[in-house]
Amino acid sequence: MQKTMEKILVCEIAHELAREARIEEKTNEAFFIAWIKSVIYKLDKDSRLAS
Repeated sequence: MQKTMEKILVCEIAHELAREARIEEKTNEAFFIAWIKSVIYKLDKDSRLAS
């Protein structure tokens, strides 16, 4: 019974860590996309000023 409970707890912890990693990955992806859009906007703005 003890080993079964330990396995269940380990699985639950593993699932929680995986979920947190996915959330962090999505957050990092969102920041990266926002940064790329910002860079593109600035480049576009600079090219309009140059022409």
